[in-house]
Amino acid sequence: WYKVFGIGLLQMRLLSILWGMVGLVALFTLVWKLTRDVRSAALAAALTATDFVYVTFSSSGRMDGMAAALGFAGLAVYCSLRERNLPRAMLLGHILVAAAIFTHPNGILFFAGLMFLTIALDRRRIRFAYLAASSTPYLAGAAAWGWYISQAPRDFVAQMWSQIREKSGGNLAFSPLEFIRREVVNRYLVAYGLGPHSSGVAGPVALKAIVLAAYVAAALVLLGNRELRRSRGCQLLLGLTGLVFAIMTFFNEKLTYYLLNITPLYSAIL
Repeated sequence: WYKVFGIGLLQMRLLSILWGMVGLVALFTLVWKLTRDVRSAALAAALTATDFVYVTFSSSGRMDGMAAALGFAGLAVYCSLRERNLPRAMLLGHILVAAAIFTHPNGILFFAGLMFLTIALDRRRIRFAYLAASSTPYLAGAAAWGWYISQAPRDFVAQMWSQIREKSGGNLAFSPLEFIRREVVNRYLVAYGLGPHSSGVAGPVALKAIVLAAYVAAALVLLGNRELRRSRGCQLLLGLTGLVFAIMTFFNEKLTYYLLNITPLYSAIL
C-alpha cells in the first residue's frame, strides 16, 4: 500500500477507511439476506456509517477495520450464495473469515458467527465434503504461520505467553461476574463517555450516552415484541449478536476499539 501511495498519515488512515466501506457493503448485504428487507439493510448501513465508534476505529490505521470487514464479508457471502450453491457459499465464506482471523485474532468472532448461521440455516444440507473443503483456508493459513513461527519458536512462545499474561492482568482465573463487570465498565462505559475518560471523537458526554441507550432500548424492544421476535431474520440477528457479545465478554480483551466488531450488529438491531 505504501509503495503504491506513499507513506503518510492520510495514506495510513485511508486504507482503514476503505476497509470500513467494505464493511458497510457487507453489513448491508448480510442484513438484507437475513431479513429480506432492503430498507432495514440500508438503514443499518446508514446508522453504522454515522456511528462514531465505527467511524473512528475504521480510520485509525490499525488492522481492526480490515479484520472486521473481511469477517462481515464472509457472513454476507455465505448468506448470499447458500440457496444457490451451498458448497461454494461455505468455501468462500470461510476463505474470507480465515483471512479475518489471520489479520487479527478477533476474526474468531466471525468464525463463530459463520458456524452459527450455517447450523441455523443449513444443518440438514451440510455434508462432510463441504466441511472438509471449508477447512482448507485455515489449514493453509496455519501452515504459513507455522513456517513463520519455526524460524524462532522460543521467541514466539515467549511473546505470546507474555501477551496472554499482560492482557489478562496476570489473573487467568475464569470469573463470569467479573468479566461481565469489566465488559460493561471498561469497554462500554468508557467508549460511550460514561467512564473515567471518553474514547473516540470529542463531544458532549450526554450525546454519546444516548447512542448506547438507543442500542440497549432497541435490543429490549426486539426481544419484547412478539411479532418481531417470531421473524426468522430477527431471530438470526439476535442470535448472532448475542453470540458475538458473549465471546467478547468472556474471552476478549476489554479494548474499546474492538467494539468495531459488534456495533454494526447493534445498528442492525436498532
